[in-house]
Amino acid sequence: MTRASDLARLIGAGATINDGTTITTADNDPQLILTSTDADGDRGPVLQLKRDSGSPADNDTIGRVQFLYDDDGGNETTAIQMEGTVPDVSDGSEDATFNLVTMVGGTTRGRVKIDSTETIFNDDGVALNFRVEGDTNANMLFVDGGNSRVGIGTNSPSEIFEINSGSGNIGAKLVSTDSLAVIAFKDNSTSDVQFLGADGDNLVFYGGTSPTERMRINSSGHVLLGTTTDGTTAVGTVIRDAGEVLITRASNPPLLINRTSNSGDIVEIRQANSKVGAIGVVSDDTVALHGGGTGAEATGFFFVKSSATPRIVPCQQNFTVNDDVVDLGHSSQRFDDIFATNGTIQTSDRNEKQDIEELTSAEKRVAVVAKGLMRKFRWKSKVAKKGDKARTHFGIIAQDLEDAFKAEGLDASKYAMFCSDTWWEKEISVDAVEADEEKGIEAKDAYTYMDTKEEATEGYTEKTRLGVRYSELLAFIISAI
Repeated sequence: MTRASDLARLIGAGATINDGTTITTADNDPQLILTSTDADGDRGPVLQLKRDSGSPADNDTIGRVQFLYDDDGGNETTAIQMEGTVPDVSDGSEDATFNLVTMVGGTTRGRVKIDSTETIFNDDGVALNFRVEGDTNANMLFVDGGNSRVGIGTNSPSEIFEINSGSGNIGAKLVSTDSLAVIAFKDNSTSDVQFLGADGDNLVFYGGTSPTERMRINSSGHVLLGTTTDGTTAVGTVIRDAGEVLITRASNPPLLINRTSNSGDIVEIRQANSKVGAIGVVSDDTVALHGGGTGAEATGFFFVKSSATPRIVPCQQNFTVNDDVVDLGHSSQRFDDIFATNGTIQTSDRNEKQDIEELTSAEKRVAVVAKGLMRKFRWKSKVAKKGDKARTHFGIIAQDLEDAFKAEGLDASKYAMFCSDTWWEKEISVDAVEADEEKGIEAKDAYTYMDTKEEATEGYTEKTRLGVRYSELLAFIISAI
């Protein structure tokens, strides 16, 4: 028996081993050792497999290393094979290929193939996995060959690609030295690649044909749609993190809200998570605006689209007409002027009246006195606002009318022409909105009021305002002529 060490001495430097040379050993000692005594540091021992052919051709096998064993049936089996080939032997353009083949389930399978263009794992398409371990993560990279999936941080990816960061918050990080760092998306029907990426401190979404910016989340956390400007100076939509929504459009409605079927609320208005009002639709021709509450408390208006009689009428929350219930204005919250082509129409139908009587002598005497109570005057509020430009008005003083009734032993409050309304009011300083110089909005003083004394708390002052219904008063005075 020739030991490997003896064979090495026999071969010597530059010697050749002829075909069929066999080295056999009965123990686990190395059978072949290559040792270099060269003092040069550029390389150590070299093992060369050379194909010396007088007629080299493309795809020649140039060397092969095999690992063989005998199976339990006594069959010599190649367990592992490393092989080199030359697909192209042309001088100056030579290519080489390396193949690693192993036995899998009784069949040799290509495991690794390295050629001039790529490195391929599982070259035979066998359902084998590929795994790369980290220091603390056994599945830094896992390719599930059986299910054609790739996992990072997991050996059981549920999708084609899955990242599991474990206890880490960030699963993936994309960094670019360019001004943009983007992820590209494309499906089978998309003509252009769509992008999602970072632009400075902004997260930007690109889409459409020849993708352009469609949406961004800026450094303030605001969502910008169709614009890169955070505000109302440019066309687009801005959703701010405080819940503010800004919609700007050059023409056509900036906001379109549609209810496809039955009547009902289309916009619900809430305060402290409780409904305080709504905008809705009724049938196909009416828009409703009403407050919260139920029944008559939910007062509002119908805006009726009608070719015959377009109109505005009072309504209730349940979208029914509110007849003879709702007041327009309040003694403490008055309209200034009312402009109309024609005057108001007041119901005077006999069928809706009762207790119809002639005026008493005392009432007629009050009417005579009332005729003489007409005065000219100017409103204090108008003088405060307009100064000397405030105009002169004509009318009656409600207190004088009340005194005229008292002189005849009559109670003016029992007559509809005389009105007295009381409420409780408290001055407070409020911000109309947050100060905004761009919008020209400033803080201003305002007041709140309560309708009844029972509702008023500490700090409220009782207020009373007298009034006159001039349609009733003029009819009253005419009775004395």
